[in-house]
Amino acid sequence: MSDQFRSSFIEWAYPILLRAAFFTWKEEQRSKDSAQNAVVKLLTYIDKNGWPENKNLPAWVFQVGRNAALQDARKTRTDLVGKAMPLFSGDSPRDIPGPPSESDDRELWATWREQCKKNWQTLTLMERRVFVLRLNRNPDQTVAAWTHDAADILKIRPNSVITHQKAAFRKLGIWRN
Repeated sequence: MSDQFRSSFIEWAYPILLRAAFFTWKEEQRSKDSAQNAVVKLLTYIDKNGWPENKNLPAWVFQVGRNAALQDARKTRTDLVGKAMPLFSGDSPRDIPGPPSESDDRELWATWREQCKKNWQTLTLMERRVFVLRLNRNPDQTVAAWTHDAADILKIRPNSVITHQKAAFRKLGIWRN
């Protein structure tokens, strides 16, 4: 494939890939990163296998972009869920979300930290995942948008995300309702 044809193809395909990635991420920067990964995958496939035959080219490009974005999202989900336990393993009170008060009393902090560790063990796996995703939420993102993103990542309904979040907050003593 000539360089001129390659650049023309990228120029044509990139907006389609960006739309596909934005459909998954709903964030500009992550969408651009996923679209760039998809461009590399497209060009690698075409170099190895040639042009796909009997396919609707725009639909195929969109599908490649969507799959690349989903693959990136799965990778991110795995990274976030893997960070769950270190939240309560630090020596500093700042490592624990939701401090009991502004007090500097070390004994109070130590007691509260132990209680958090015990309560953490009572959470189900899905409650832990939802809680960690909530902690890593983009502060500029609305709660409703986060709920739908978390539902997409965890492959559950948005109502289930809210239910698991409330259960986790109650068990951890962060939310009493």
